[in-house]
Amino acid sequence: MNYIKKVTMGMINFLSNVRPQDKVKVKQRDNILVNVPHYNFKYLTSLKLNYGESTCSIFDEQIELNFYSFIKKESSRLIILLPGAVDRSKGAVGFQRYTWAKELNANVISFSDPTITESNDLKIGWFQNVSANFGVNYLYKTVKSVQKQLNIKDENVCFFGSSAGGFASLKVGEFNLKATVIAINPQIYLKNYSKNFYIPLLKYSYDRDNDLRKKYINRLKVDSKLITKRQGDTVIYQNIQDKEHVNLHLTPFINMLKPTQYNEIRLDEFEKIQPGVSVILYDDIVAKHSPPGKSETIDFINQIFDCDKLNSN
Repeated sequence: MNYIKKVTMGMINFLSNVRPQDKVKVKQRDNILVNVPHYNFKYLTSLKLNYGESTCSIFDEQIELNFYSFIKKESSRLIILLPGAVDRSKGAVGFQRYTWAKELNANVISFSDPTITESNDLKIGWFQNVSANFGVNYLYKTVKSVQKQLNIKDENVCFFGSSAGGFASLKVGEFNLKATVIAINPQIYLKNYSKNFYIPLLKYSYDRDNDLRKKYINRLKVDSKLITKRQGDTVIYQNIQDKEHVNLHLTPFINMLKPTQYNEIRLDEFEKIQPGVSVILYDDIVAKHSPPGKSETIDFINQIFDCDKLNSN
């Protein structure tokens, strides 16, 4: 009886510690984009993609993941677009840069950050989601599911994002070692970013106690050791006029690497990617942290990922 009582009380204590944000109520979302069909899936294992444009919602354990996809029959390559800061006046779910899909010669998926929900007012989530289900890990598993359906190899996948999306791209690159990773002006160490965004994120995702935050501290930074083990191209595209990110993110990260593990080059001297982490520096005093425009960015993605070539499997 004492054993049963102990186990029962343990379950009660566990359940009482489950926060509202750790629970995902299975529901149905209506169409998110005008004239784009939408599909709801109860679990990741039930995900099925359709050719052409669509949006999808996956309602799994402790996570709701929404994304836009443009699947092209003739392409064996996949570009993943990851979001930065969110304009909450437009809602919690959004697909940044999804309109670029028709101009990229690859299958394209634009993810909404699962950390950003109707239950909070966060503007940046860095794909943390909640402690019980790390968003970056679930992102990796979702992309692997897509790859399996489309018969796409790891080396034919590109993760792209700027700012917080750059962090998520680098972070998921720790899981997929062969994919290309392109990060523009990324955060690398979240604790070094503005406390106005970092503290609310900690409170939402890891607020039970300090021990929980310490346990998952590696989720809040890019692991230099894992990044240097990558086989795919890792490209950090950094504006030198973005002083905060140069001083608090890029420089500390580079200092963790050996000289043989990275290449630093100015954009006007760049010709091709070299082995190791490629740091490409550009100078835009007006834009500072803001990423380059659409045309320039697409050209850069094409140059790095070679989207104009459709590799066969």
